[in-house]
Amino acid sequence: MSAIAATSQRRAIRSAQAAQTMRDAKPLAYQGQRSNDPATTTRGSSVGYLASRIRRDFPDIAKRVEAGEFFSIRSAAVAAGIIRGREQAA
Repeated sequence: MSAIAATSQRRAIRSAQAAQTMRDAKPLAYQGQRSNDPATTTRGSSVGYLASRIRRDFPDIAKRVEAGEFFSIRSAAVAAGIIRGREQAA
């Protein structure tokens, strides 16, 4: 298998994993609403939190993740503007 084919295959697998994570994400409570579920009250940059936040605030991007357009939840969060992408050194 060529290096390009292997990279393409890895991206396809990661896209499928990101889509599954998005489908499994629990919706977060909106600001001001109380929730006793610890899975929906956390903050940060974990994959679960980012997926839940995208599902709640950016349903269009959540659909794009499920369709396989993004190869990771992090890249979807960058596109949504939730987190900043890493800057490349010049």
